[in-house]
Amino acid sequence: MDLDGFKEINDGLGHKVGDELLASLAHRMKSAIRESDVLARLGGDEFAIPYSNVDSIQAQSAATRRLGAIRQHTANIQGQAIRTTASMGIVLFPEHGMKPTELLMQADMAMYRAKEQGRNRFCVYSPDQEGTEAPEQRIDWLRLVREALGNDGFVLYAQPILDLKTGATTRYKILLRLLDCDRGIVPPGAFLDTAEQFGLSGDIDRWVLRKTAEILSDEVIMQKGISFAVNLSPRTMTDREFLELISDMPSLDVIGPVRLVMEIAETAAIYNIHVAKDSLRVLHGQGYEFALDDFGMGFSSFYQLKNLDVDYLKIDGSFIRNLQHDPVDKHLVLAMVHLARSLGKQTVAEFVEDQETLDMLREIGVDCAQGFGIGRPRPLSEILHEITRGG
Repeated sequence: MDLDGFKEINDGLGHKVGDELLASLAHRMKSAIRESDVLARLGGDEFAIPYSNVDSIQAQSAATRRLGAIRQHTANIQGQAIRTTASMGIVLFPEHGMKPTELLMQADMAMYRAKEQGRNRFCVYSPDQEGTEAPEQRIDWLRLVREALGNDGFVLYAQPILDLKTGATTRYKILLRLLDCDRGIVPPGAFLDTAEQFGLSGDIDRWVLRKTAEILSDEVIMQKGISFAVNLSPRTMTDREFLELISDMPSLDVIGPVRLVMEIAETAAIYNIHVAKDSLRVLHGQGYEFALDDFGMGFSSFYQLKNLDVDYLKIDGSFIRNLQHDPVDKHLVLAMVHLARSLGKQTVAEFVEDQETLDMLREIGVDCAQGFGIGRPRPLSEILHEITRGG
C-alpha cells in the first residue's frame, strides 16, 4: 500500500506535515483492522498488511474497506484539513510465490499497476505483469533507482546537436546515467524499463528537469545562449499534475523562451492526443519548446500534426542509418522536411553516424543533426567546463 501524492504533500507542505499525516493515517488504518492483524510500515509512505487464511475474494474485500477508510479520513494538521487516497497491490501465498522478497516485489508491482490505472484502487498481482527479467534483478534495479532519486545518485550526460545551417552547436541533448558503486556508470536502457514499470519515470523526469533548470539558470550559461533538450516519459506527458508541478518550479522562471526543449515520444503524444494538446498549450505559454521524438514511426502522426503544437520533428534514426543507400528512406525524409517546413516546424535527424550522411541531410534541407558522427555523449560537467572556459 502506497499513499497517492504523498511526495507532493511532503515537498509542498514540509516534512513535519508529512510525518504527522503518516501518523494520523497509520492510527486510522490500525483502528480499521482486527487486533490480530499486523500493520507494517515498510518505509516512507509504504505499508503492508499480511492476512492469514483468506482467499482472493476476501483479500479484495479487505482492500476495499482499507481504501474507503483512507479516502474518508481527514487529518487536521497545523490548521489544514488534509485528505489523500492510496493504491494497493494484492499478492497471494503460495499461488504467486514462496519467498518473502518475491512476494513483496510482486505486491509492489501490482500496487504500481493500480497507480497506472488511476490510483485510489487496488490491483491483484498477475503473472502477465511480469517481464523477461528475473524478479531478483528487477528488485535490485528498483532499489538502485529509488536510492538514486533520494540521494542524487544519477548523473547527467549530454550529446551535441549541430545546426546544419550555421555549423554551430548551442544545443545539447540531456541524457541520464545511474551511478552504481559496483557497475560504475549505468546506461538508461538497464534501468528505465523497471522505473517505468514501477511508476518511477515521472520522478526521474522531475529530477532531470530540476537539475537542468539549475544549470540553465547559471548566469554564464545564460550569456552563452546554450539550450538543452530533455526527454519526457509517456507517463509524465499524460499526467495532468505535471503541468502544476513544472509551473511551480521557480528555477525555471528565469530561463526564458527557447532555452529548454522538451522531447515527447511520438506514440505517447498521438495516442494521448487530448492530454498532449492541453500540456503543450499550457507549457508553450510559459516559453518552452517541444520536439516530437521518433517522428515517422507512426504515420497516423502526419495527420495529427495539425493538432499538436510542437516546434521540432526529430526524424527517427531508422530513416537515417541507411539514408545513403536506400532511395525510399531518402524520399521519406525529404517528405518529412517539406511537411515540417509547410507547418513552420524544424527538423532534427537522429543517429547521424558519418560525414556522408551529414552532407546528404544538408542537401535535403534538414535543420539539425545529432549522432555519434557529430559527437558522442559525455558527462555534462565536462561540457559545461569547456563552455564556461570558452572551449
